[in-house]
Amino acid sequence: FIPLHFFDFFYNLENFDISVNKLSHILSNTFIQQKKLQYLNLSYNQISKLDQNVLLPLNSLLTLDLSNNLIVNLHEDFFQNQLNLKYLNINSNQLRFIGSRLFMNCSNLIDLKLNNNSIYFIERYSFQYLIKLKNLYISSNHLYFINELGRL
Repeated sequence: FIPLHFFDFFYNLENFDISVNKLSHILSNTFIQQKKLQYLNLSYNQISKLDQNVLLPLNSLLTLDLSNNLIVNLHEDFFQNQLNLKYLNINSNQLRFIGSRLFMNCSNLIDLKLNNNSIYFIERYSFQYLIKLKNLYISSNHLYFINELGRL
């Protein structure tokens, strides 16, 4: 994991890439000082758990890459403060379910990659808040039924 005070002196950090490591868990207060962070790459780790509030201080985030990890579930409030997020990559994880509120605060999202997971069910209207979405990747999942996904 990333130690709690690892970022204490990096107030102006805008880009952080810690991909291709062996991280398994990201704590809630990890990015508490990173108000200016715009790009965060956590791909190709072994992350299986992300605390619900880990992204809360990152309201300047534009790009988030969580691909190629072991994430099974994301809390419905995980993206609660991500109004500026434009590019989100969660492909190649083990996600099984997409709740209707997961992307509620991601109205500026343009590119969403959910492909190569184990998603079997996407709740009704899960994408209704994604009014600027241009690219949606949901291939290579276990979907068996799609019903009223909202605006696409």
